[in-house]
Amino acid sequence: MMKRLGAVLLILLLAGCTEEAEPLPEPENLHGKLDFSREAASPLLDTFKQQGPFNESDAEILERLIEDRPERSDSDISTYAPGFSSSAIDELDEEGREALIPTFDYLVQMSREEMEADAEAFLQAFRYGYAPFDYYGEDVFLEAHDELLGWVSEADEETPRQEFAQELRKSYAFITDQHVMVDGRNLQGRPYVFNYAELHVYIENGRYITDNGERLLSINGENPDDYLVPSLDDSGSIVYIPGYYGEEASRWMFESTERSWSEELKTPTDAEIVNRDGYITEWKDKTWLARIDTLFVADDDPLSFDERLDRIIDLDEAEAAVIDIRSNRGGHTRYAVEWAQELLGGYLHSIDSFHLITNTLHSLVGPQRQFWADQGYDWEGLYRAFDQYEFPRDPTVHMDSGRFEEPDSDTPVYVLMDERTGSAAEWMLSVMTDADNVTLIGTPSHGNFMSEAGMQAELPHSRIQFNLPSSMNVHPALFGREGIGIEPDLWVLPGDELDFTLALTERLYGSND
Repeated sequence: MMKRLGAVLLILLLAGCTEEAEPLPEPENLHGKLDFSREAASPLLDTFKQQGPFNESDAEILERLIEDRPERSDSDISTYAPGFSSSAIDELDEEGREALIPTFDYLVQMSREEMEADAEAFLQAFRYGYAPFDYYGEDVFLEAHDELLGWVSEADEETPRQEFAQELRKSYAFITDQHVMVDGRNLQGRPYVFNYAELHVYIENGRYITDNGERLLSINGENPDDYLVPSLDDSGSIVYIPGYYGEEASRWMFESTERSWSEELKTPTDAEIVNRDGYITEWKDKTWLARIDTLFVADDDPLSFDERLDRIIDLDEAEAAVIDIRSNRGGHTRYAVEWAQELLGGYLHSIDSFHLITNTLHSLVGPQRQFWADQGYDWEGLYRAFDQYEFPRDPTVHMDSGRFEEPDSDTPVYVLMDERTGSAAEWMLSVMTDADNVTLIGTPSHGNFMSEAGMQAELPHSRIQFNLPSSMNVHPALFGREGIGIEPDLWVLPGDELDFTLALTERLYGSND
């Protein structure tokens, strides 16, 4: 199944299109407009509750969990693209745009005039450099700007730069986008955490039985169904654990036929980072295992990206495959998409996206390319769309509509994930979960998918660093999940995912000795 994809992908780091985009309708404040964004309000989806018949086999449970996933959306992504003609915000002039280029200087104290100028530059840079701007709405940005100027008007004549940076983040804290960083910090943190109790629950003849043999009657006085999520134990059997993904909780009350007791809930947030030594592929008897620690592939890495593709097997050669992308912070999105498609076959790039071509972003392209080259990531075609136009120019929006084809193989694939799985690695998750033979195992991913890392910039006076993500992505598994992440099918705690999953494949498909 070693196919090479000839299609050119419009991706986070490689943006391009040969034709001018058609004029787009004027946008409205579209936050939460898609049907599946309701998931963010209640992140513990009903599909994770025990709904099937009792005494299902593990294979039947896995099949049901996959079938219950949200369906792909047919929403028109052009609805979310920006319209510049009616904007009340002007683009920075050439001098102002050049002033955004990073210098890595540092200002200690700021005058009110300097803070006001930086506030204006920040607003103008985001209007013409941030793709999800209209997702939040121009009015929201203008209100934040006015709030910041109000604070500046009452600030001391000489104000520490750190105080201005803090107030800047506070004023724009409505931005959930985890790729947006101001002075090294997100504008809004991740709102949810996975809370769980250390208790395994088994389903036997329509009853809930704990791992010490007690019949569980209720959790917090309610049906245990409302508090149980599917998991694995060390034998690879599907079990249920009391769990909740939302704001941090404290204690839950349990009642069995034998006793009543309370459990203090725990979280996996402080779990150690999974350490892996690069890109590893190996066989565990009949199960093929691939560990992918990063989607950054530097020029001097031991394995090039093509060599990584060459190590991918034909899935029909294996009884099952385990793909470990825990603690994978992302990297080059083309690598994520092509790797997943090479493994699964078919064309699975169903993510809709658009990106901006503006004078503001063009001024930052050269320095950004040099930054990546200095890091050893001189990717072919980086930001190539900017080479197709003359500047200055009117803002342009390029659209990329994803499509989906069924994969070539029905061999079961298990993808391991955790809260450090993010960015391009979440693209890989979303691409793979379009296939019905893929099961996600672990805890929710990081939730920084709405955009991409974008262009580095600095405010002209304070030299406060920020970035401008120039792309926006829409996918039913991810839109509305920013800062929340993709939730697994089987909730397995950090550190146990690989061993428990290999035990599962051993039980279902043969020995992994």
